[in-house]
Amino acid sequence: MWKGEKALIIATATFPCLVDVVQVATGGTLSAGIELVKKLGGVVVECSCIVELKFLNARKKLDGLGHKDVPIWALMDESILTLDGLKSKDIDTTDYKDDGEAH
Repeated sequence: MWKGEKALIIATATFPCLVDVVQVATGGTLSAGIELVKKLGGVVVECSCIVELKFLNARKKLDGLGHKDVPIWALMDESILTLDGLKSKDIDTTDYKDDGEAH
């Protein structure tokens, strides 16, 4: 396992799991990781990240760098970060109690 500030690679045989733990923003970290794995003879089956900033269009950049064959999945995108759950009528906050702490 290799762990850096921004990425985690879990290697099992030739199928590593490349996780951009912060976000897909410009695609630089994922692109470098994909290229490294491919140069070492590995096969990148997919990449994942916690947050994707879609407005920066990293997927298009990765496609242009020859990584169109690698699917990328994100747990969430920037739209969830701007959601105000207390004001949204779609989110039930009946039993929600704010503890006053920043999370």
